[in-house]
Amino acid sequence: MTDLYELSVGASRRVLESTIAVLEKGAIYFDQQGVDLADIIDMRLAPDMNPLSFQVFSVRMSTLESAKGLLAGKMTGPPETHELSYRGAITLLTETLAELNTIDPN
Repeated sequence: MTDLYELSVGASRRVLESTIAVLEKGAIYFDQQGVDLADIIDMRLAPDMNPLSFQVFSVRMSTLESAKGLLAGKMTGPPETHELSYRGAITLLTETLAELNTIDPN
């Protein structure tokens, strides 16, 4: 039997944990290389791609906000974005994971 909680919240938890881990490893690497993290948060992998800060907000939207939409029975628009530092991105996703973990499987 398919478990909707595991398909939604469980999968989202894994995405958040992985994204946080990559950002944390990146912070260590960039610090060791003397790269300013303020430059990284605004970088794009391609000219037509949104910056890393936008990608972080997208992860939040596709994980926690999607789970909230399932519970409410309807999706809302993305939450307002704001200026985000690299370390702030890690904090935002860590808080997102903590909030996601409060969703009761029942």
